[in-house]
Amino acid sequence: STTPSRRSLLLRSINEAPAPARSATCYCIGVMSNSFRRPVGVNADIAELKYIASLHQTCQPDLRTDGSIKAIDIVCFLSSRYGIRVSEDQIRNTVMKGLGGGDEEEECIDLTEMVAILLIPLLKKAASDVLYDGGDTKMRKDFRTSWEYDEYLKRMDIANSLKPDPHIIRDVLGMILMDTTGDAAPRSLDTDLLKQILKGYGEFELAEDDDLLEEMIAAATNSGSVGDGSPALTKEVFATALTSDVKDYDVNTETSVSTNFYDVFGFEKYLTTSGESKFNVVTSPLLSGGQADYSSTDVESKGSPDGANDDVEKVFMFPSIDYTVGLYRSKTFVVVLWFTAVFSYFSYMVGADTASFANIDQQYCETSSLAFVCKVANSVIVWTMVFLQLSVMGTAFIGLGSIGNDIYSTSVISILIGMASVAFFTIIPFFYEIRLPFVNTEKVAGEGIKYTLSFFGGCILLLLQFFHLVRLCIPKKVMEGSQRLQKFFTPGLTRYEGRIKRAAASKVNRMVKNATEIHKSGSVSPRGVKEMDTSYGRALLNFTKLADKYERVGGLFWVLGRWRNGKLFTEEGVWLSSRLVAGNFSQIFVCFFIFIGGARLAIGAREIFFFLDSLDENEILPQPWMLQTAIWVATFFGFFSAAYITLVYIPSSVSTILMFRCGAIPSLTDPGFSKYRLPDNERVTLLFGTLFWGALSTALWISFLVGFIVTLLLWQITRPFVVGFCATMIGLAITIGVKLIVFTFLRKAFYVAFYRNKPAQANFAGLVVECWNLGLTTGYMIGRAAMLILATALYLGRVDVPFLSPYVGKIGPMTLDAFPVTFRKDLLLHDAHRHPYIERLGVMYMLKLRHGDNFGQRAGSCWRLLFVFALMPWMRRYRIESRPHLQEGDIDPSLFKFGSQNLLKRSPLSKRSNASNSEEQGEIQRLRQQVSSLKKEIEELKKS
Repeated sequence: STTPSRRSLLLRSINEAPAPARSATCYCIGVMSNSFRRPVGVNADIAELKYIASLHQTCQPDLRTDGSIKAIDIVCFLSSRYGIRVSEDQIRNTVMKGLGGGDEEEECIDLTEMVAILLIPLLKKAASDVLYDGGDTKMRKDFRTSWEYDEYLKRMDIANSLKPDPHIIRDVLGMILMDTTGDAAPRSLDTDLLKQILKGYGEFELAEDDDLLEEMIAAATNSGSVGDGSPALTKEVFATALTSDVKDYDVNTETSVSTNFYDVFGFEKYLTTSGESKFNVVTSPLLSGGQADYSSTDVESKGSPDGANDDVEKVFMFPSIDYTVGLYRSKTFVVVLWFTAVFSYFSYMVGADTASFANIDQQYCETSSLAFVCKVANSVIVWTMVFLQLSVMGTAFIGLGSIGNDIYSTSVISILIGMASVAFFTIIPFFYEIRLPFVNTEKVAGEGIKYTLSFFGGCILLLLQFFHLVRLCIPKKVMEGSQRLQKFFTPGLTRYEGRIKRAAASKVNRMVKNATEIHKSGSVSPRGVKEMDTSYGRALLNFTKLADKYERVGGLFWVLGRWRNGKLFTEEGVWLSSRLVAGNFSQIFVCFFIFIGGARLAIGAREIFFFLDSLDENEILPQPWMLQTAIWVATFFGFFSAAYITLVYIPSSVSTILMFRCGAIPSLTDPGFSKYRLPDNERVTLLFGTLFWGALSTALWISFLVGFIVTLLLWQITRPFVVGFCATMIGLAITIGVKLIVFTFLRKAFYVAFYRNKPAQANFAGLVVECWNLGLTTGYMIGRAAMLILATALYLGRVDVPFLSPYVGKIGPMTLDAFPVTFRKDLLLHDAHRHPYIERLGVMYMLKLRHGDNFGQRAGSCWRLLFVFALMPWMRRYRIESRPHLQEGDIDPSLFKFGSQNLLKRSPLSKRSNASNSEEQGEIQRLRQQVSSLKKEIEELKKS
């Protein structure tokens, strides 16, 4: 009577599954190190898939919590990421029809189907091992030089490290046959077997589709057969069924140094002004077949295959200034360009006479009754001029200087235009002096460093553009004949994107490995529950018993170590935006500015201090050595506060990204996530200036506070008061310390958690301390005020983490500190385009658009769906949630083992009768009471 029913066990496997959101309270984020405890295993994989869905969805204002992806979401992604313009109908007729459930208007790609899509490259590699026993290995004699052979071996080592378990297809096939037929031995592959398998996993609608069943059998033909001529469902047949429709995907692209767009199309398609489609050669290099081909001109396109969709339109994206996706050729160029723009602004624009445009008569303003209005009007005009100065001149410098620094540029003229623009804004002003309303290149004595930095920044930009120009001038035959040259001239963005592709393969391998370990966990099946004797049932049971495992990630040294060995990009797949890197780079110069500025102030103001001291007959003013000491101490603390902010920004960004991915910061099911999805993406343009001015503001405020305190401590007028105050605070601190030491011992004797072991003694001690605290709390308040002032000064420049509590950070609809939201929005904006999973989904979407019906057919998608059902049965829940018709109660649960009714989590969407619900609830309650009584009896036996 104590044996749980089959239904109750399966319901418990879903309802008691540990959710990543529940374990968020276990995270310990280091304030200084930005490290935290990240969950690992299946729960973390599910959290990351939900995070991908929350990034991919475009519905407003709320997310679809079932994690489904609809046609409009794919349309928006392809437009934003690749500039591919397609309609919703095109997506339904291609992507949804082949990779989803159909081409109906309400059709979607659920999380289970998303996993099936992500597994395509892994299944192709695993199928290659099954069908072809790997591939041919080249020898030294196949290469002209030892260097080329070494590069080939390196690439093969990377490819081998990304290979999945060679037995994964065999093992999953055994799970499917054992779960649905009771025997893992190969059977004749016919419609009856497919119906039994599909019904066994609750897919009754698919099981009744005779055309689909015939297509599934056709996808697995040309393999071994049994006596009646039907093909046998062996591992070879299963491998063919899983991959026969995705042959156009090249697994070598995972280790190639190439862009995803090039891997699919091999050319860039765009519309001319006349509306005609043309093809422009993409400059992305490609490594294929062990031979490097980095040529960026006259590359042959991959052609237009039969059945391809010729209506796909590629629009111009202005890639050289695309800081959201990052289509520029060199990130170094972008960082140096913004750095040079900042110093050029301070060198040649800050001193310009923009105030001359505020030409309202000052004398009239001073005598008129509208004097204040005049001043406001003048201020508006001045700030309008500053706006025009920065917008026009800055946009001209950044926009024109970026020309030629895009991944698709093959025009020598565009590069020459970019070089001329850089020289015009940086080199010419350094040698020629002019004075205009918006620009003033006249040099100021003693400030030569800013002119020099602007000049050297321009020189570096010219060298980078010249590097690309040299590449375009090298003849094609010379480039094709030297792999060293091909590798040397590979764009930085292409290398970066190649690492993201490896990260996608690594993450999918890890997800499959985690699922396999769940199946291999040794769990004992309850007696009388036959479902628990199957791999499906054991996996669900093990999933409910799964204990969260954690690993410490994040922090400065962790990020530096992962950056150095490349795993931050090739395993984690973190994309660091050029805006973040440029802002962090500018903070380095803030540190030097604080140090040099403080030193110059201390040395340069020495004569002024001595002059004031000579006039001070009554010795009221501070002595020169006091002021100099205060300035040096203030400079020291200001420098280190700026250095602290500089060091923590990138580790903090990495930690925030990883926390979103693992569910430590909830996304899909969190109503607060909607604030990041508001259509105000232009707010992220605040970040570069915020990073620069924030670090400077923090350093200046810390310097001012420390310098003020040191001055008060040294000044002969205030020294007695400060010393007396410090003595009082030290005495108070000692008293508080004694109290803490005493109560450290008393707490153990009087209290246990929220309860008292000795109520009388605890009450008396509490009364004594409460009376005492009437006086001590003055010290606590002074200390709290000092800590808050210091924290405010220190976190003034840190927009990466929220400083204000959510309970005090809003006044009505107004957010007091919206910069942390903007900072996270920028991280999410880039992850929505560059996350390894989303990049892989984008490749599959483009392959489907390019090859049409020749890629990703419905039959192959159903085979891969069965693969996911068997390997990851916990994913079945999300397929049910996104398709309400699977929850209808017109199916008899006794007809199948693991149907939707057994796996369905209790929700208002369920349409089962109230009578059956009440009976099942009563059965579950009785079982719980029996288990509880048994536990009590066991505890009593242990005590006796």
